Amino acid sequence: MRESTTSTKADVPRARELVLRFGWNATAYQIVNPGFEHWFSERGDAVVGFVKAAGACVVAGAPVCAPERLEEVLAEWEASNRGRFVRTCYFGAAGRLHDRLARRRGFSTIVLGAQPTWNPSNWAATVNARSSLRAQFRRAVNKGIVVCEWPHEQAEENSDLARCLAEWLSRRGLPPLHFLIEPQTLTDLAGRRIFVTE
Repeated sequence: MRESTTSTKADVPRARELVLRFGWNATAYQIVNPGFEHWFSERGDAVVGFVKAAGACVVAGAPVCAPERLEEVLAEWEASNRGRFVRTCYFGAAGRLHDRLARRRGFSTIVLGAQPTWNPSNWAATVNARSSLRAQFRRAVNKGIVVCEWPHEQAEENSDLARCLAEWLSRRGLPPLHFLIEPQTLTDLAGRRIFVTE
């Protein structure tokens, strides 16, 4: 079995490719953020993003793989890391993985919140049903505000976006969590869509 190692720069594009192919929840894309290590299956068709903390392994959600491979990938991941960590926590493991782990001995599961979802096919009905939302759109138009999609090359390390992010973070009362909620997101934007209000 392949042992996981500290990720290299080459691992992030590999992980991103698998996330774009098989990722199904909000947690999946977080594994391409700074600070994660990556484990890849022997077949190269699955990835697990994790961090080590006090001898434990904290996995970001579920292994990213085809649905029919989840059980096999989970077994391979666990076998390749047996004895390496005191314990493993699958943080944010909802749906598929939560259901599988809840039925296995030696695992306890807790669900915190729910997956955020948004269905764009309901957008027109949502706007039509809320006068306050329509008023906000009119206000933005009157002030000349537009939303533009920027290519990632333009947004990466952009000083205006960095200043806006720094100002926003300075007004938050608590320090950043850094795990799955990484505020430093302007360094590697490949594969992401960036919408900027101007």
